[in-house]
Amino acid sequence: MKKSFLLLFLLFVLIPCRDVNAKDYTLKYGKEKKAGYAGADEAAYNYFKFTPTKSGFAEIKVKTSNKGKLQFDICDSNRKIVAENIEVSDKKTVLHRVKKGNVYYIRTKGTEDATHTLSYKIKNIDKLTYAQNYSYTFTNASFYNEKNAILFQIKAKDDGNLSLMCNASDNVVVKYLNSKKKKISNVSLIKGKSLTGIGALKNKVYYIKLWKQEKSTTGTTNISDLKYQIKKVSVKNNTNRKNAITLSRGKRAELLVPAGKKTSAWYRFTLNEKQTVYLTLESGLYCNDGDFIQFDLCNEKGKKLNTSDMINSEEVKASYSKKKLKFVYKGIEYQAKKLPKGTYYIRVKSNSKTTSGSCRVKWNTVSSGK
Repeated sequence: MKKSFLLLFLLFVLIPCRDVNAKDYTLKYGKEKKAGYAGADEAAYNYFKFTPTKSGFAEIKVKTSNKGKLQFDICDSNRKIVAENIEVSDKKTVLHRVKKGNVYYIRTKGTEDATHTLSYKIKNIDKLTYAQNYSYTFTNASFYNEKNAILFQIKAKDDGNLSLMCNASDNVVVKYLNSKKKKISNVSLIKGKSLTGIGALKNKVYYIKLWKQEKSTTGTTNISDLKYQIKKVSVKNNTNRKNAITLSRGKRAELLVPAGKKTSAWYRFTLNEKQTVYLTLESGLYCNDGDFIQFDLCNEKGKKLNTSDMINSEEVKASYSKKKLKFVYKGIEYQAKKLPKGTYYIRVKSNSKTTSGSCRVKWNTVSSGK
């Protein structure tokens, strides 16, 4: 009897036991489960099991009885950590990418003298509505490379400069795609209050691609005040010399440079006497790539008169507030000395499909610097 008691005592002492406070739970879609502190033992955790019935982003909602933050990890079916050190405040959510039919565990410890409640739903985040504000927090493990990028679909309601605004808590890469999900812009790196964009055509579908540049399974990234707007720019049928738009002296004409296509536009002006003229090309381009935006001065037959390329390699300086977008155009000026009386043409062009936004052109008999 004494030997049996001693054996049981040794088994109890020597074999590690899970803390009695730590428990396993099963999360059903949209239903809450409450747990307490898992215990002080280093290996003691609560495990919330869930199996999504469709792929997408699981929106995990947290409630805490002490109104504080809950720190947790997300594990695969073998309870191996795939996203760690996730902190979510009371009554807030975090998004984590999941696959249909896969088993996941949310691993929590909690805090003493407090309970925490979890629930999950699959959230659809594939589209953005014009001028509507969105705020999301993603696990970094969900979108740490381009293959795992977040895709937002948008449809341009007007021709013009399409601007994407947001406030990102950490570095995020942005790229724009056409309706076939082909690249139409270079990548931009954003952090904090940021603004990027493209030249867009009315009723065209575009995709905005977001991802984390550096690989990380730790922590989260918050993207808040996410929205897009369009600064309207009228599209003219002046892609050939026959349909050139007549420019008035000193008046600007604005040209939309759509992403995903090469641009060519023609303008004309007439001199009634021999004069020196000043030609200005102002960049309102979000992306000015490759050959850059440039313009040529041509005679009445369309023959190029300038001996060197007139290139504007600048990009627009854009900012925004709650009420409006602000664009600061950056211009270059070209002087054509003592042009004879007659009709002249200005051709604006870009040979890069990733150059986009808008630009403005004008001619005058006095320099813009005066």
